[in-house]
Amino acid sequence: MLQKIIPALLPLLLISCNAPNSTDKFAVSYFRDSTAKLEYKDAIRQNFTSVPDARLFAGNSADAIWLKVEPKQAIDEQDAAWFLEVYYSQLDHVDFYQNNGRDVFYSGDNLPYKERPIDTRNFMLKLNHAELKGQPVFIRSTSSGTLWIPVRVLRESEMIDVQFRENIWHGAYFGLMGVIAAFNLVLAFSFRDRMYAYYSLYAIFSLLSMLSLTGYSFQLFWPNQAYWASRSFLFFGMLGVIVASSFLLRFLFLKDKESISRKSFRLLQITAFGSCFLAYLYYTIFLIAAQLNMIFFTITVIIVASNEAIRGKRAAAFILISWSFVLLGFFLTVLSFRGMILGPDTAVSIMMSFSALETILLSFALGDRFNQQKKDSLEQQIRLTDSYARFVPKQFLTFLKKDSITEVQLGDSVQREMTVLFSDVRSFTTLSESMSPQESFDFINALLKRIGPVIRKHNGFIDKYIGDAIMALFPGTPEDAILASIEIRQLLAVYNARRAGKNMQPIKIGIGIHTGRLMLGTIGEAERMEGTVISDTVNLASRLESLTRHYGVTTIVSERTLFGQQNPDAVNYRIIDHVKVKGKDDSVAIIEILDGEADEQLQLRLATRAKFERALQAYQGRDFDTAFDRFSEVLQVNPVDSVARMYAGRIAVFREKGLPPDWDGVQVMDNK
Repeated sequence: MLQKIIPALLPLLLISCNAPNSTDKFAVSYFRDSTAKLEYKDAIRQNFTSVPDARLFAGNSADAIWLKVEPKQAIDEQDAAWFLEVYYSQLDHVDFYQNNGRDVFYSGDNLPYKERPIDTRNFMLKLNHAELKGQPVFIRSTSSGTLWIPVRVLRESEMIDVQFRENIWHGAYFGLMGVIAAFNLVLAFSFRDRMYAYYSLYAIFSLLSMLSLTGYSFQLFWPNQAYWASRSFLFFGMLGVIVASSFLLRFLFLKDKESISRKSFRLLQITAFGSCFLAYLYYTIFLIAAQLNMIFFTITVIIVASNEAIRGKRAAAFILISWSFVLLGFFLTVLSFRGMILGPDTAVSIMMSFSALETILLSFALGDRFNQQKKDSLEQQIRLTDSYARFVPKQFLTFLKKDSITEVQLGDSVQREMTVLFSDVRSFTTLSESMSPQESFDFINALLKRIGPVIRKHNGFIDKYIGDAIMALFPGTPEDAILASIEIRQLLAVYNARRAGKNMQPIKIGIGIHTGRLMLGTIGEAERMEGTVISDTVNLASRLESLTRHYGVTTIVSERTLFGQQNPDAVNYRIIDHVKVKGKDDSVAIIEILDGEADEQLQLRLATRAKFERALQAYQGRDFDTAFDRFSEVLQVNPVDSVARMYAGRIAVFREKGLPPDWDGVQVMDNK
């Protein structure tokens, strides 16, 4: 990023630095009047010291500085007019003495702008014929701030070229700051985030501060407010510190009111605010206070940003880099003012360059923060959606053709054929009586967390948890549901083995499975809705699960489910009855899935399956004697066959009480 920004700024900086001038044709010397009271006639008699590069830095002093500017040799003036310029605008008094002191032109920040001999933001005087031939021009300067007095002598063409170059550089800087300020102000109103407003104000105050430093504000905005013009540069700088602190508190998420970082910024804001009042009361103290405040502010920013970056805050890295450039720019500016590097004429350009670089980096920081917030928001939305998905299965959304839970509307529905599996823990009420509420929930969750993965493994999804029961949907083939039921039983056997090792009662479940068309959709009202499945298919699957208790088996499936498989004989099963469940007019054949039983019991069931089927056939044909004998034979081999025992009991009742007149072999279930 920096590899692209810095090369882009360098050409503009070079434009402002490499302006041509003819100052080397003139000799510049100075005299320091420590009393600041000498008149012209006395000052010109003093010993003047040469200023080789025509750029004098006299520090912060109340002295008056006298400069003498004279050509090294007579200059032919036929080609153009010549101008003498003091090109630092922050001087209280700059008085030009021409024609041996007979003509005096007063200017400076402490005088109205209209007093200047030439309408320009710096201090300029047109040289006359005598001065080009050798007559010296004297300049008297004083300032309550920095006494930096850079002088250059320009032909008219050179002056135009210099001003053109400076206008390009300054215009680029002012335009950049204006665009950034306006853009962030729009963002502040768009996002209703004060952070962007603070940054916009920071850019505005930086812009106004530089306009004051370069003299444009005095020339364009308040030409009659000399008192304000000399104070506006640092005054806007202090306002910049105040809003920048508020910006950083938000940008770095420094919300802890007791943190040292937050207290430091608040203290800097208070001192900056106080410094603004000093500008009108004690200007010299204001200068010192403002400069110290800016130094401490920059150092504080770097320390706080470093600390936050170490803690892993990505945003802090941008702040650290950008304000490191501010600190570097500050030291380079000071060194340039003193003529130690580059030269005082580049000091303002350096200050503006690093200010622009800082602002650009902060804009990148805001952009990165916005992208990070957008990413975090998206991740939060994904987490939220995933959280909802734990309540509303993703497959449910898929069938409704929705990408997100937020798109689901009340009444959305779709019709499909699916296999429904109901599973319930038997005698849970009795089990829970010996448990605390927390233990009851722990027990249910321990069981369900084992069943859930099995359902998903076989391409199903759990639509509802109903206490200790579940309802799962299998949109694929009936095999998926049947294979899932078998694996659940195998898993339960392992679970019960662990419970037995802890002297705990084994868990028994019932599973009912039916296949048919059903409606998936949302029900409820605007403030509370949920996904559900509506169909006789669901009701029948629930009834089949209930029948497992009646028949003493674990898994019952409907005829449609079993023979809806491509290869029904891939599993071991036996038809155990024809029933008419409550709420249904038609009877349905119910089938026990044998796979999943303990090996010994499975072998016994398989060994007696043929006899059981012949017994059931005789029972349906009203040959109760044969049926009874066959069921008895089954029980001799497998005494725990609850279905065979149930049929033997029914036949005993028929023998005792007689056969109901409307009996057709279908068992009518009055209970759910």
